[in-house]
Amino acid sequence: QREKAAPFQLDSDRFDGTLIAGLNRLVVQVTAPPESAEFHVRFRRKSSTAEHEALVQAALTRAGNADRGRTVFLDTTKSQCSKCHRIGEQGERIGPELTGIGDRFSRIHIVESILEPSRTVTPGYQTIVVVLRDGKVLTGIKVSETETTLTVGDNQGQKHTIAKAEIEEQRTQSQSTMP
Repeated sequence: QREKAAPFQLDSDRFDGTLIAGLNRLVVQVTAPPESAEFHVRFRRKSSTAEHEALVQAALTRAGNADRGRTVFLDTTKSQCSKCHRIGEQGERIGPELTGIGDRFSRIHIVESILEPSRTVTPGYQTIVVVLRDGKVLTGIKVSETETTLTVGDNQGQKHTIAKAEIEEQRTQSQSTMP
């Protein structure tokens, strides 16, 4: 409940609720004049751990700092982000491109994707497991493919080009490659 009228803001008002199996109803009462009333409803499963949920709530209630985020993203001694992801002209092209991500996704989606990368995997970036004829196993994201080779990027940002003739088995995993 808001104390006073305010313009629509994505993810501004939150409340916890428990849904039961079957039909659930959510009632929204809008008391502003009809021409200015807007609301947005989104459901999300709480994080798998209390620690993650606390971090999500902290991230949603504090202002972001783009300069600090850029520093963490690019510092390969503290994070591995730029080994697989790219912002502008910096980083690699193994994982999804992150330039302008704040314009494409809600803050909650971004935070959850960092804390729980396997929660939602971007289509085209599913993890594949490649078993080679010599018994070696490679896990990562398909970076490129030709008629004779497959290139896989692993969670360390390394690219491995494999001759297709050497592949014994290839399958997808529901787990994200992101550490």
